[in-house]
Amino acid sequence: MEPSDVARAENPASASVRPLMRVLRRAAPRLSTLLVVGSVGLALITPAMAYTGKRMMDALVERSAASATRWIVIELALMVLVALSSSLTQDLARLIKLPLAVSLATELALAQAEIDPAALEEPLVRSRLARARATAERHAGELIDDALAVLQGLISLVLFGILLAAYAGWPFVLALAAAPAYAMERWAARAVQQTRAQQSRDRLGFDSVESALLSSRWAAETRFLRIAPWLLSRMRLLAERFYGADRMAWRRRVVPVSVAHLLPGVAFYGLYGVLAMRAAASGMSLGTMTLCLISFNNSQRFARAALAATSRLEEGRRRLTELFALLHRAPRAAAAPAPAIARDGSARGLVLENVGFRHARSEAWILRRLDLAVAPGELIAIVGGNGAGKTTLLKLMSGLLRPREGRVLLDGRDLRSWEPAALRGRYAIVFQDHARHGLTLRENLSLGLPVVVSDAELESACRRAGLAEVLARLPHGLDTELSRAFGQGVELSGGQWQKVAIARALLRGQAELLILDEPTSALDERAELQVLAELRGRAAHQSTILVTHRPAALAIADRTLSLERGRLVPVAAPAPEAPVYRPLRS
Repeated sequence: MEPSDVARAENPASASVRPLMRVLRRAAPRLSTLLVVGSVGLALITPAMAYTGKRMMDALVERSAASATRWIVIELALMVLVALSSSLTQDLARLIKLPLAVSLATELALAQAEIDPAALEEPLVRSRLARARATAERHAGELIDDALAVLQGLISLVLFGILLAAYAGWPFVLALAAAPAYAMERWAARAVQQTRAQQSRDRLGFDSVESALLSSRWAAETRFLRIAPWLLSRMRLLAERFYGADRMAWRRRVVPVSVAHLLPGVAFYGLYGVLAMRAAASGMSLGTMTLCLISFNNSQRFARAALAATSRLEEGRRRLTELFALLHRAPRAAAAPAPAIARDGSARGLVLENVGFRHARSEAWILRRLDLAVAPGELIAIVGGNGAGKTTLLKLMSGLLRPREGRVLLDGRDLRSWEPAALRGRYAIVFQDHARHGLTLRENLSLGLPVVVSDAELESACRRAGLAEVLARLPHGLDTELSRAFGQGVELSGGQWQKVAIARALLRGQAELLILDEPTSALDERAELQVLAELRGRAAHQSTILVTHRPAALAIADRTLSLERGRLVPVAAPAPEAPVYRPLRS
């Protein structure tokens, strides 16, 4: 599947709530069973209460005190059951939402981790991932409530229809009264979906402006530039645009929907008049008349609740379609069969042959006809202007992106033929936009390592990354939480987080290729020289690809290449402006 396919995928079959119920049963099997049983029980008890009401009224008319008392006690017991079942199902619905959200978020995270990274470059895919996360976190539990409301409504309608058929012979009145409202609700739901599909661009723009306006990360710049009024006016403009479309859609559907919802009330009072005349003519007992009225009134109440839930389910099904499409049909990079190629001296190293890359649905090539060979133990620096494709190149080198043309070879094998875990073991990477996890320092450093690392190794990596002074000041050492959100935690600066990312890469000592994207951009001169000295010292046993613009970093490189118009051009590296510190050894 092409990366953009997931953005276009709309499978009506996957819109059913059945996959959601399967996830629910896996997440909380006992609770989900109790929830369904309680909901069905509620739907069964209400018609039973209508029948007991009929028998009680008939007993009162016949002046049978014993029979009336017996039916009153039975109805009281049923009322207790209704109260208990209603309380139980409400509590279960609240309890079950957390395990359901956690289970869906877990599956979504696992699916996202396997998505082809090229797909994650697609704005539409990122937008759909955001909506899928919202469905997993907030909307999935509501969809379960709506599905159960529809189930209760259907059971109640069938049972009340049976009662009406038995005592009045008019079960079809239920269908005739409910059908127009059901049809109009379906039509209105489809109209809402079409309107929202047409507004998607404006809504995305509104969300973007709102995020910029409310972002704490950009609050200082927003205040300094005094751009909040402009952002507010932009947000109001976009809001008015799609709110106006909502108004127009509402005006088109308000009259037919309102008329359709009046029909059940008209039908009820029509039935009421007919039953009253039959009772007056002694053609129907007072209990039977009461039963029919209660049956019709309650059936309409359940029908309205089911219709409202059905309308919400229409929107929920669209959300589920996106969620389960991402879970089960997200674009993954399939590995080709791995040929058994011996590692000889001529095959070792990283080679890019005629590599080209462009994003899906884009005609503009970021890289084209690019060739590069990195020998074992070589340190290469890559420079280039903003947007030249340096980060894209590093992702291609590490197999995170797949070239549209040409191939990337490691030890003579195309990266597409490598088993993913084995390939990851050959690399250590420091990304420019590195992760900052609200975990302890020990956990931040150990993430992704295949083995448990000792304190001595962690402290050694901190020293070599220039993090020793920071470590010495942490209140709980390696076990200090790196976030003030936890009360006793510590917030690191941007440069300190960069050192954490470098230390994390240095701990992967078995990796044969070290890739770093602007690793010293946030470091002061002394810290930068210390890190560069460490990198230079590791070059004897580890190939290093370094994206940088810092003169000191360029000075330690064996070769410096400039990325220009999608190709690599050799350039002369400047002489170092300051002496390089000796590597710090553990």
